[in-house]
Amino acid sequence: MIHQLYRNLYMAIELSNEKWKFGFTIGFGQSPRVRDVAARDLTALAKEIGMAKERFGLPESAPVVSCYEAGRDGFWLDRYLQKMGVTNLVVDSSSIEVNRRKRRRRRTGWM
Repeated sequence: MIHQLYRNLYMAIELSNEKWKFGFTIGFGQSPRVRDVAARDLTALAKEIGMAKERFGLPESAPVVSCYEAGRDGFWLDRYLQKMGVTNLVVDSSSIEVNRRKRRRRRTGWM
């Protein structure tokens, strides 16, 4: 069933050295599709996008909007996604506002 209210597939990516985690949804109130693939496996990335569109009942031509935190894999992946037709937002972690007054738990083992 094609969701008439939803026309975009939204994808969030968590990048690490060994694996990439993808979260897909079509909007609020929808259970996300979460998948892990080996890091830098572009074939698996394309396959997961196609499978997510199928799961949510979107046509193959449905636009994909993604976001992830910039890091070591930051900008080559952005260029690759753009070539695939994905609208991509790369977030710089230092630009995310954090309440500095809020006390954080210490991470040292001695306290």
